[in-house]
Amino acid sequence: MKKAFINDFSKKFTDSLIPDPEETDYFNYKLEVKGNSNDTIKVSISSSNSANSGDNKDFYFIGDFDETITEDYY
Repeated sequence: MKKAFINDFSKKFTDSLIPDPEETDYFNYKLEVKGNSNDTIKVSISSSNSANSGDNKDFYFIGDFDETITEDYY
């Protein structure tokens, strides 16, 4: 499990999760987002390394939030 704490929203934060292809034939991810913000937070999930790949899924959070996002991908 990997955790990231973001306290400074004046800087863009980017992280990548890279699956181990020897584990199984498919992968899944679980993203837990918890906190509070007086501005909109955008989380963009892509199965590609390119930000312009067109397969991004965007999630937006504002106010108090405690969300879990999970998905399988092959």
